[in-house]
Amino acid sequence: MTTQIVLGNGYGLALATDSAVTVAGRRTYETSEKLILLGDAHPVAVLVSGSVTQFSLPIQVLLREWSKTLESGQLRKVADYRESFISWLRDNIDEFPEAERRLIDTFWSVDVYLHGCWRDSSGSDDYPTIAEKTEATFEYLRYWIDRHEGYDKLDRLSEIGGEAGCAKLIDELWSPREDYWVGLDSRINYWFDDVDSSALGEIKGLLKRLLVLRASTWELFGDTSNVVFAGFGSKEMVPAVASVRLMGGFKSWISSSSSIPNSASKIGVGYFLFERYGQTDYIDNILLGYRSELIESAVGVLQEAGAKVPSDSEDPQLSEGGREFVQDVSEQLWSAVTKGAEEQMLKPLRRAISAMPLRSLADAARSLVGVQALGKAISAELQTTGGRIEVALVSRADGVRVISE
Repeated sequence: MTTQIVLGNGYGLALATDSAVTVAGRRTYETSEKLILLGDAHPVAVLVSGSVTQFSLPIQVLLREWSKTLESGQLRKVADYRESFISWLRDNIDEFPEAERRLIDTFWSVDVYLHGCWRDSSGSDDYPTIAEKTEATFEYLRYWIDRHEGYDKLDRLSEIGGEAGCAKLIDELWSPREDYWVGLDSRINYWFDDVDSSALGEIKGLLKRLLVLRASTWELFGDTSNVVFAGFGSKEMVPAVASVRLMGGFKSWISSSSSIPNSASKIGVGYFLFERYGQTDYIDNILLGYRSELIESAVGVLQEAGAKVPSDSEDPQLSEGGREFVQDVSEQLWSAVTKGAEEQMLKPLRRAISAMPLRSLADAARSLVGVQALGKAISAELQTTGGRIEVALVSRADGVRVISE
C-alpha cells in the first residue's frame, strides 16, 4: 500500500508520496520509486501505487518507455497524457512478455480468484458439513453476482464485444489445453471438492457468470496498479489530475478503469485542489477532526439501547416512540459531526490551501504523508507507508521540480 497527496491552487501543484512497497503482504522495502517525471517539455508528474508490475514488467519501466514517445510539445489536457499512455500500452503489448506467456499468467490469475471464492465460502471453517458448505457457496456466489451486476463496466470493453466478449475470453480459459493448463473447469473441481457433487454443475454455472461479470467490471486478469497524472495541459490554466486503474489484460485488451478528470475548483478569490490516494486514515482523522470508527461505535451503542426498549410495554406506542427517538438521535449525531467537520475543518482547509505559495504546498503535502507514516509506525500494523518522502512541484512557468527533503 502507499500514501500519496496532491495539493493544488492557482500557483500550481505539490505532489508527495512515500517510498514503501510491501511484497507478498510480509516484507516492506522503503526504496520504491513512485514519482515519475516526463521531461522538461511536459509540466506533468505521474504517481504510481498498488501493484508494482503490469504484464510482468515494472509499471515505472512502462511509463518511462512511453514517455520517450511523447513529442516536444505539451498535450492539450492532463487527461490526454493518460489516454496516450493507455493507447501506447494497447499498441505495444506484444512487445512485452510474449502472448502465450501472458495467457498463462492470465489463467493463473483467474485461478487465484477461484481460490478466494472457495476460501470465503465452502472453505471456511464456519461450515462443517457438506450441506452447509454447499449452501454457503450458493449464497456467496449469488451475493457477488448481484453486486457485480450493478457495477459500472470497465473502459473500452466494447473493443472485445462488451460482456459477451468477456464470456468468450472465459470460455477460452475454461477447457483444458494439452500444452500448459488443465482449464478452469478442472480447477473448480479441485477447489470445490468439498461441496455436494450433485450441485457442482450449478455452482460452475454461477462461477462462470461471476467470472464474466468480474472481468467486465473489476480486476480479474491481474493485480491493480493506480496511475495518477497531475499537472497542466497546454490548454489548462489551473492544475488538473486524471487517474487510471490498470488491472492486467487478456491478449491485446487492457483491463482498465479511468476516473473523471478533476481540475482545481474556484473558492473565494482563488482555486483549490486536494486529492489523496492509498492509505489515508490517519490523515483523515486530523483533517476531519474525528475518527469515524469512534462515531460508529457511539451510534452502535445508541442503537443497541433502542433495540432494548421493551416491546411488550403497556403502551406500545411509547415503546415504538422510544426506538424511533434513539434512531433519530443516532442520525442527528452523525449529521452534527459531518456538518461540524465541514464548517470547522474542511472549509478553512480549502481556503488555506487556495492561498498557499507553492513551497508551502510542498511542506503541507510532505507533512500529511508523514502523518500517515507516523500513524503506521506507532500502531501494530505492517509498516505499509514509510521510507523517504518524495515531493515535486508543478507549475506552468517552471514545469516539474523535485524538492529534496
